[in-house]
Amino acid sequence: MKNLEQSRSSQQDQQRMLEALAYAKANTVRTSPNPKVGCVIYDSNGHLLAQGVTSPPGGPHAEVNAINAAKKAGHSLKNAIVYVTLEPCSHTGRTGPCTLALIREQVARVCIGTGDPNPLVAGRGIKALSEANIAVTTQVAEEHCKAHHEPFFKWISTGKPWVSLKGAMTLDGCLATANGHSNWITGIEARTHVHQLRARVDAMMVGGETARRDRPSLTVRHCEGSDPQAIAISKTLSIPNDAPFLRPGTILLHGQEASEERKASLEDLGAKLIELPEHSSGKGLDLNHGLLALGSLGITHLCVEGGGFLHGAFLQDQLVDDVHLYIAPRLIGRGKPLFNFSSVNTIHDGITLEETVTQTLGPDLYLYGKTRYPNT
Repeated sequence: MKNLEQSRSSQQDQQRMLEALAYAKANTVRTSPNPKVGCVIYDSNGHLLAQGVTSPPGGPHAEVNAINAAKKAGHSLKNAIVYVTLEPCSHTGRTGPCTLALIREQVARVCIGTGDPNPLVAGRGIKALSEANIAVTTQVAEEHCKAHHEPFFKWISTGKPWVSLKGAMTLDGCLATANGHSNWITGIEARTHVHQLRARVDAMMVGGETARRDRPSLTVRHCEGSDPQAIAISKTLSIPNDAPFLRPGTILLHGQEASEERKASLEDLGAKLIELPEHSSGKGLDLNHGLLALGSLGITHLCVEGGGFLHGAFLQDQLVDDVHLYIAPRLIGRGKPLFNFSSVNTIHDGITLEETVTQTLGPDLYLYGKTRYPNT
């Protein structure tokens, strides 16, 4: 049995793993609750044989798709080198073990971006390959692969989806004027970027106020990709029956105050209703309970596109994992704030964005960052 290679991967390995990662990111088909894994296969002479990405649930994983593509092209995989962004599975679920497929093809080496924390995998894939006399190199471009698979990792470990908060605002922090006018704060370049985000996440959530005021459709329009799962949260289900995002399968989170009449009316439209308990503070609904409910449905990445109070509630309860902000070079005075939650006592008590990235989109500025909460 060959030993697991613990030495640092080569620059060539790093580059090829980034190719596998880019291939996964470019795929617009949703794979949740399975992670969106990328795989590339090279022969011993350095020729690219095939690429693969995870199929929707029930379909082949990335490794098997890459193997099938190579064989379809007439390539032998004996002594090939496989690059996969996440540890291959070694158990039988809806599909067979990827490790078995790799062993059967007699590949020479498997380079893995990052380990899989799923208890059904968690090192077993690496062990199975090593015991089959296949050389294994781990932690190849690991930081990049971990960042890509972060929503899946959170879902596996907590049962809750990764929560992204998205908002468009003016320079003075407003999402709308005092009378509620907001179309359009940002330009077409920023709005296209938002739709690219929608195409990547599993689900989009809005609050009742946004549903009534903005009447969003929560669809993907300015880029390639399918529509995310539409979700709205409203304590009393005060959502218009003709709301554009209402379609068969739309999820509506509500409280005990919602009337039987409202529930029946919305269920007749095909909506799926989930009742949430009151928040322990007595204000609003228990969002943490809501995330667990959504996670149980296989939603691993949720984007919240609400009003200031919904954003504030998620931030107040420290439930937001990262933030996508689109900032327009406008000043409108005392409008509706994008973030509406209790004021902190000192600057140091505030929420910090880390690992920030900025990008110019037409006249607007895009700012991304991961949240770090005080005392964490």
